[in-house]
Amino acid sequence: MVGDQVVREGRVGRWRVKSLPHCARAFHSPTRPLPIATCKLRQTRPQFADRWPAGIGRQAVPTTFASAYSKAHLLPGLLKTYETKMRDVLKTEELDIPAGVEVNIKSRLITVKGPRGTLSKNVRHIDMDIRLLKGKTNKVTLAVWQGGRKHVACLRTIKSLIVNMITGVTKGFQYKMRAVYAHFPINCIIQESGAKLEIRNFLGEKIVRHVDMLEGVTVSESKNQKDELILEGTDIQNVSQSAASIQGLCRVRNKDIRKFLDGIYVSDKGTIDSE
Repeated sequence: MVGDQVVREGRVGRWRVKSLPHCARAFHSPTRPLPIATCKLRQTRPQFADRWPAGIGRQAVPTTFASAYSKAHLLPGLLKTYETKMRDVLKTEELDIPAGVEVNIKSRLITVKGPRGTLSKNVRHIDMDIRLLKGKTNKVTLAVWQGGRKHVACLRTIKSLIVNMITGVTKGFQYKMRAVYAHFPINCIIQESGAKLEIRNFLGEKIVRHVDMLEGVTVSESKNQKDELILEGTDIQNVSQSAASIQGLCRVRNKDIRKFLDGIYVSDKGTIDSE
């Protein structure tokens, strides 16, 4: 049966046979549905990928059933329209570590140390090889074996996380926000040395809004621009989330937002030490 064929071809999977009534019309047999083998596929021998029969997504038509139904009865292009998803044997990414930055990787726990401090990121939930190569120029290599499309996409995600961590401990991140109002001026009061922000008189409301900055983020008033807030920190996720919390808290409710444009919005994103 199908299981024996899979073993002979060197494939590992969980198989079950079911019937798809909507495929019966393709074989001019309204009473005898086409048997389809459905599996959760794990390829151990990728060289057999070309021999795998064409299928409907993960539901492939095995050659065992080919003798029971003549291919001449198939509708043209039925098996050519849908193809089995392909897995990449190996995908890699590399990242150079600049001078003055120390990177430590242990069990997919990434630690980056630089002039502005230390950042750590735990990526143990993603199955990939992360290694630190030391030499004249230190490098970080990322590798994914037998990965699907979404699994391979995690490579550039982790690479971007490390790049942002290196940028954070060397240059730092800076978000600028502007208070926009037409009639009622928005009063922003900074408390606890930039760890908290108090917002008053938004749309003339008596409600006092409080926003706590996330770890490592400080907020200050701009000296060059009126009604401008500056958020600074080393972790881009904490800086951006703190800015999003401020903007989300000053959201107009129960009014036409095309007319009532009051709020505190992000106006600029960059680094503290500009090149």
